[in-house]
Amino acid sequence: MNPALLIVDPQNDFFESDNPNLVEFQRVLPTINAVIALFKKRGWLIVFVQHTSSKKQPGTHAWKIFEGFNSIASLDDRHTSFVLNISRNVSLDEFLAMPK
Repeated sequence: MNPALLIVDPQNDFFESDNPNLVEFQRVLPTINAVIALFKKRGWLIVFVQHTSSKKQPGTHAWKIFEGFNSIASLDDRHTSFVLNISRNVSLDEFLAMPK
């Protein structure tokens, strides 16, 4: 079984200037991007888990994945990458078991 990389809450909302944890989010971004690159190179699964709330409605700027994740623009079928909206009634185990 191949590994899967889960990137939790990668949304714009967490990278806005009013986030008191912004410095920490920015500090770990290069490391996350390096791990994403490794997973892409090996063809392993990358899952972006988005949080949905009244502040982060699907489709809004706050809800969209932050473009600082270098691989967002280049994700394609070869890397079997997905965006999972955790408001669905699907467990992570069920999601990972779905046919790709």
